[in-house]
Amino acid sequence: MGKDSNSGVYSCSELNALMNSSGPNNSNSNYRQFVNKFEMLQNLIKKYENLPDQSEIYNCGTCKKNNNYPHHKNGIFLCLHCTFYGCNGLLSTQRQHFKEHNEKHIFGVNTNNLKLFCFHCNDYITDFHAAKNTEALDNVNFQMYLGLFKLNNFGATCYMNSVMQSLIHNPHFNNYFLSTEHYKTCNRLNEKECLTCLLVDLHALVFSGNLVNDKIMIDLLKMTLNPQLGLHHVFNGYTQQDAHEYWQFVINKLHTEHVQSFGLKPQKKYEEFPHIDQCDCISHRTFQGILENSIICSNCEAITKNYEEFVDFSVTINDKENSVLTECLTKSFSKEIINDYKYKCESCSFENNSIGKQFKIKKFPLTLCLQLKRFKQMNNGTLSKINKFVKFDEYIDIGRFSNDGNVSLVYELNCVVVHEGTNFNTGHYIVFVNMGKGIWFKFNDNKFSKVNLETVLSQSAYLLFYTAN
Repeated sequence: MGKDSNSGVYSCSELNALMNSSGPNNSNSNYRQFVNKFEMLQNLIKKYENLPDQSEIYNCGTCKKNNNYPHHKNGIFLCLHCTFYGCNGLLSTQRQHFKEHNEKHIFGVNTNNLKLFCFHCNDYITDFHAAKNTEALDNVNFQMYLGLFKLNNFGATCYMNSVMQSLIHNPHFNNYFLSTEHYKTCNRLNEKECLTCLLVDLHALVFSGNLVNDKIMIDLLKMTLNPQLGLHHVFNGYTQQDAHEYWQFVINKLHTEHVQSFGLKPQKKYEEFPHIDQCDCISHRTFQGILENSIICSNCEAITKNYEEFVDFSVTINDKENSVLTECLTKSFSKEIINDYKYKCESCSFENNSIGKQFKIKKFPLTLCLQLKRFKQMNNGTLSKINKFVKFDEYIDIGRFSNDGNVSLVYELNCVVVHEGTNFNTGHYIVFVNMGKGIWFKFNDNKFSKVNLETVLSQSAYLLFYTAN
C-alpha cells in the first residue's frame, strides 16, 4: 500500500486522517511527531542490525519471545503510539500480541524490513513520507531518546515536578513503566483512579517525542489533592510542599495499589526476616532495604538484633559548618549511647538505664534514597532550614555500612533534588538527572538544560539517589 496516485495522499484512511488533522508541513503537528518517531525507530533498528545476535534486542512484550521463535519470523513490531514491542503473525492462527496490547494503537515498524505497517488496513504503507527537516528531527530524536520532558508549574507544584523527573529517570522505574507488566495485574486499568496506570501513561508520553503535555500532570495533581487518599492534610492546596513527603506518598501509593490488585492473597515473607514482607511491587523492588538494629547491654555487652525495612534513609547534617556526606553517614551508622532508656537485658537480666544502639545495613536496595535533614523544628514549632553545604561524590561505597563491614558496594549518583530558598514554606525545587555516559541535565519545571558534573556536585542537595553500580 502506498500513496493514491489520484488524490496524492495515502491509501490508508487512518494515516490520511492523521496527516490532514493539522497538515503535513506543520512542524508541531501530530503528524510531524509521528514521522519523527517513525524515523527514530528506523534509526534505532539500523543501529543494532550489525550486532551478532540482533534479534535478542527486540522481545515481544507479551510472550517475551524474539525473532528466533518460529511464529515470529515475520518480525517484531515496534509501536508508534507507545513503547510496546510485539509479535503479530499475518495469519489469524498465529499470535496477535501487537494487536492485543491496545486496539487503538494501529501503526508499527517491522524490525525485519523497517516498513510501516497499519493493523487497521492489515497492510504495509510503502513510500511513507520522510521527514525533510533533519535538524528538527535530530532534536526530537535526542529528546525522545533521553526522555527530556517539560513539566509545567501549576502553582507551587515544583515539588511534584522534581519527584516525577527523579522517578522517570530511575533505571528500574523506567524499565517497569515502559513495559506492560502493570497491565497484567491491575484490576482498575483507569488512570483516573490508579496512580500506577497514570505513571505508565506519563512514561509513554515522555518517550514519545512530545516535549510537554499538561493533561497527565493535571490528573496527577488532582489525585494528589484528593481527600479520599487521606493526604489532604499534607498536600493542602497551592502552597509549597515537601518533595520528600511527596516522594514517600508516591512510593507508598504504588505499593498500596499493587497489594490491592492481589486482594486478600497473603504477602510473601523473607525467610531470614519472617515479619518483613518480600513485596515485588516496583517501589519495594527498587528502594527496599533492610536495617539491622542492634541494642547493646551496658552491663554485659550482649547484643539483641532486630530487623526493619526502609525505602529511604534520613541523614543528620551539621548545622554549624559544611560537612561531607560519607562522614555524616559514618556517624549515622556508628554506635551511640542512648540515656534514660529502660531496658532489661535478656542475657544478664540487668535493668539498663542506658544502652548502646547501632544501625547496619543487612540488605541493600537497588536504589538508595538519602534525605539530608535540612529542616529542623525550633522551640516555637516552626521549621528552620540548614543551608550548610554537604559535599557528595559521583560514586559512593556503602559496603562499609553493612553488618559485615568488609564488603565493597559502589553506587553511582543518579539524581539530585535541590530545594532553593531559606525556609520550609517558601522556595523552589529543581532536579539534576544522570542520563548515563556522563550526560547530566537540569530540570526546572518547563525548562531543561545540559550541565556538567562539576555543576551537579556543587549543589546544596536535599535528596540524593544512588543506584547500584
